[in-house]
Amino acid sequence: MSEVIKIAIADDHKIFRRSTLLLLAQYENIEVIAEANNGEELLIQLQSETPDIILMDIRMPRMNGFEATRMVREKYPRIKIIVFTTFDLEDNIVEMNKLGVKSFINKEKCEDLGRVIKIVHEGGVYFPDK
Repeated sequence: MSEVIKIAIADDHKIFRRSTLLLLAQYENIEVIAEANNGEELLIQLQSETPDIILMDIRMPRMNGFEATRMVREKYPRIKIIVFTTFDLEDNIVEMNKLGVKSFINKEKCEDLGRVIKIVHEGGVYFPDK
C-alpha cells in the first residue's frame, strides 16, 4: 500500500468542503485530517494537525487565502499548498506563485483533484492549461 497523503481543506463554503471530502474518499491513500472555514481557523488547526498538502481557497472571511498562505509558508514551509478556487485569474496565480505556491486548480476541474494531489505530493507542480 502506498503512503497516505494527509490533506487539510481551507474553504468557507461548507457544502463545497463536504463535496470535496466525498470526492477524496474514493482514494484510499488520501486522508482529510482537517477542515477550516478560513485561514485563521486553518492556522489554529495546524498547531495540532500537520497535513502534507493544504487545499486553499482564495476568498474566505476573516483571513483570506493570500494571508493564510503567507503565514503557512513562514511557519510550516514543508506543507505544500494547492490553490483550489474558482478565482483562477492570472493575477491570483501570479500572486500565489510569489508566495511559493506551485500548484493551482479550478474547482470546476475537481475531477483532476486526485491526480493533482499525487503530482504535488511527489514534488511536482500543476498549473491550469490556460
